[in-house]
Amino acid sequence: MSKIINIGVISLGQCGAHILGQLASMPEKAKIAAVCDLSPHKDKTDAYRLIDRADVDAVIIASTEESDISLPVYAMNKGKAVGCLGGTYSVQQCLELVKTYEKTKTPIMFLENACYEDRLMAIGRMVKAGFFGEIVHCDCDYGQSLGPVAQYLNINRGNRFVSIASFASSQEGAVTSVITCANGETIRLHLSKATVRPYCQDVNIYGTKSTYRSDVKSFFEGRKEERDKKNSWYKNRANEDRFIEEWRDPRWKEYKGLDGKDWLALCDFVDCLIEDKPMPIDVYDMASLMAVTTLSKRSTQNGSEVVAFPDFTNGRWLYDKAF
Repeated sequence: MSKIINIGVISLGQCGAHILGQLASMPEKAKIAAVCDLSPHKDKTDAYRLIDRADVDAVIIASTEESDISLPVYAMNKGKAVGCLGGTYSVQQCLELVKTYEKTKTPIMFLENACYEDRLMAIGRMVKAGFFGEIVHCDCDYGQSLGPVAQYLNINRGNRFVSIASFASSQEGAVTSVITCANGETIRLHLSKATVRPYCQDVNIYGTKSTYRSDVKSFFEGRKEERDKKNSWYKNRANEDRFIEEWRDPRWKEYKGLDGKDWLALCDFVDCLIEDKPMPIDVYDMASLMAVTTLSKRSTQNGSEVVAFPDFTNGRWLYDKAF
């Protein structure tokens, strides 16, 4: 693909307007070729016309609402690379996304900006370096935090989600899910829609060498016997800033703005197109993460039964490279 990617942006709400500003800040590799909004009546005529334009190399679908997959499927069939903020909650539609990608090989990336948050990227570097040893369990709040956790556990790259069981409070105001992975790890995912609480991206990581607890902003190193001898469990609380500074991703050291995670996600999308590299959050990751909601709902509707995850990679997860 050319050294400058001509991008069309679909859906100009708050997210779309924000993306336009981010793309405008990288004129050396991205050009805004066309924009269009989605009407309140879900008429996609203008969006299809945008995708059909000869001067559009790639499209970013900026709607974060639950929707069908007609636009990304249409774009891939037209050979136009796709960046998605939102997506689908239907397993069948997830499978169709995968099928379309495998037929067309048109790049598609899930623009999950939580994977580019400063703290969570630093933790990813710590995971890769073996700081935690073997990870046995992770906690995460809200759906977005699951993206980084999936990367920590190499989901779809030597590992995969196997099953989910979900437990809902009265009127499903709070839902707690437990996901099991092929390599034996477990993930606790909590979603609370009815309680009063601030937005957060809490992640807890429990490994054989170290633990991270975001609720107390602390990393705890060493085995329990060693911590007890040194009485370091409480002494080393609130040490998060020191570790994040030490392990910060080099790109975050260069970027000083407030919206770095969005900027970095878009940079990866554009750079991968220019350099013809695989997308870091690809169609298999998108399908796996999007399927959580509908599979969790299926579990709660059937007495918290264990529900199996489809293998969206059809066995490729056994051979693809780790994150």
